[in-house]
Amino acid sequence: MKRKCPTATVSARNWYTPTPETGPYRARLSPRRATIAGPEMPNPTLALHPAHAALAAEVAALREEVAALLAEVDELVEFVRPGLLALYQVRLGPAELLLLAARYELARVKRAIDLAQAALNAGKNPDPARIEATLEREAAEWKERIEAAAKKLNQAHEHLKGLLSKEDSEEMRKLYLILVKKLHPDLHPGLTDEEKKLWHKAQEANRLNDLPGMRALVALAEGKVAPKETPARDALAHEKEVLSKHGETQRKKIAAIRAEPPFTLERELNDEAWVTGRCEALLAEAEELRRQAKELAEHFGLLMAGVDGNGPQVH
Repeated sequence: MKRKCPTATVSARNWYTPTPETGPYRARLSPRRATIAGPEMPNPTLALHPAHAALAAEVAALREEVAALLAEVDELVEFVRPGLLALYQVRLGPAELLLLAARYELARVKRAIDLAQAALNAGKNPDPARIEATLEREAAEWKERIEAAAKKLNQAHEHLKGLLSKEDSEEMRKLYLILVKKLHPDLHPGLTDEEKKLWHKAQEANRLNDLPGMRALVALAEGKVAPKETPARDALAHEKEVLSKHGETQRKKIAAIRAEPPFTLERELNDEAWVTGRCEALLAEAEELRRQAKELAEHFGLLMAGVDGNGPQVH
């Protein structure tokens, strides 16, 4: 009989699914879609030397790229990782919880046999009350693990319920990117105290999925964060070097994040066939452990009755 996996139906794309090559922020660097917050333009009141203007444009493009990378790192850490962990729990957590319970059941009956056999080896009759008391005392760690797993499963369901819609998530990303460009300390090391406060509020709104709050912060930043004048050529050259290194650092960070669980299971968690197969394997293992526990429980009954019966060996 084919086992039915006790998993919930979850839309795998209702939280975040970027392409491996371009994250959700870098994808918006196309000139046709750069209406969110374009590169900082040179001061229109001064005519820059063509070479100066070209360097300024190059630095502005680098700032756009680094801002997108910084925002993507935050997205991966704050939302994608928790989302993948929740998705894993919802899809495989119920089967894993049943397996954990089966492991406890088998461990308990094995321990009961050990206690009964120890009494018999000492020339005493096994005391059922004492054995049960010992089992209950030693079961605390197992019960904590099972309760923690059940709690994690419930939290995963709640996490997925609280996600923003696809449209709201996209707006949230766009608004956060605007604030990253204007206020991220890695792009603006000389932030004023007021700008630092705005940035901390932006981070909090982003973590809490507070879309109204993020909208208000963007409006506030538009009025309080003044455009920067175009720096001198030497300063631009230094900034270009710093931004290039910073961009490379962020790309390595993104690659490192994606190389670790749960990101390494992202494709599998979105593959219904893989999820079903994995779930059935977990249930089959749990069923086998319960079968062993039942067989050993019968042997334990014989020990308690004072009959050896040449029952199954405990390994």
